[in-house]
Amino acid sequence: MDITTTIGREWTKAKDGFCLIGGSTASGKSALALALAEATGGVVVNADSVQLYRSLPILTAQPSASDLARAEHRLYGILDDLAPNSVAAWLERAVATIQEVQPRLAIVTGGTGFYLEALLRGAPTTPPTPPELRARSQARLAELGPAAFAAELQALDPQLAARGLPADPQRRLRAWEVLTLTGRSILAWQASPSLPPNLPPFRGGIALVPPRDHIWPRIRQRTEAMLDAGVLAELAAWRARPTSAASPLAKADGVVELGRYLDGTTSLDAATEALIVKVRRYAKRQRTWLRNRLPELAQVTTPGELVRWER
Repeated sequence: MDITTTIGREWTKAKDGFCLIGGSTASGKSALALALAEATGGVVVNADSVQLYRSLPILTAQPSASDLARAEHRLYGILDDLAPNSVAAWLERAVATIQEVQPRLAIVTGGTGFYLEALLRGAPTTPPTPPELRARSQARLAELGPAAFAAELQALDPQLAARGLPADPQRRLRAWEVLTLTGRSILAWQASPSLPPNLPPFRGGIALVPPRDHIWPRIRQRTEAMLDAGVLAELAAWRARPTSAASPLAKADGVVELGRYLDGTTSLDAATEALIVKVRRYAKRQRTWLRNRLPELAQVTTPGELVRWER
């Protein structure tokens, strides 16, 4: 299982700049990033959208206290439940963080592929949504319901309909908002050229894509570890907050599935299996996305904690 990567050797020699570690869920990204930070004196920078939020640290697999003691971590748990976020907002924070930690190596890691892509190529140029328009879009969704809202978006935006509406409800809302605000499909805006951010040298990157027969058991083990760590109590306390339903965290893996158990509508075993199946599907999409959209990252089929590099 062990491998030696030329990229890893270059990172250990780097005195500045940044590198990227992408990968599917449970591929060992955090373990590899932590090991590299210790070896290089570098800083781990978060590129996972749900880990930006300080609530639900167990459910979102944020670094443990022991991890934080071993190396410096940035952009974890920095947002309140209702704080808005976007690729552009993350990119601004990430660029500032990478520049700030120089001359140490910034090790950017996470499973949100759009973030990693933006760091290399720039963020999409779509305009921000005014608060009043966000209120209108959410009211429209509540009025029509998800299915009719999707049908309306398909009729209004044939370009997006031809490509296929995004599965994420928040991305559907965003597409409706951009079209309403500008009269142009969000796809047209995303196709507009964007400038890469002003960054120190890029030292390389890898995408951890272990085969399915390695990832599937790891997803189960991670889910069971979360349960042992008290994720149900964490989620129950968070759900009791009046702001939880409107938070971006409401779409995090496990909120709905484990919430059904907390509501008494399903067994813990059934809720756990539903979560595992959902995460497996997400991991499959992540692998496909990394392969198609980020060819700059060398594909590595070894889990992160087993990757080796020459000193």
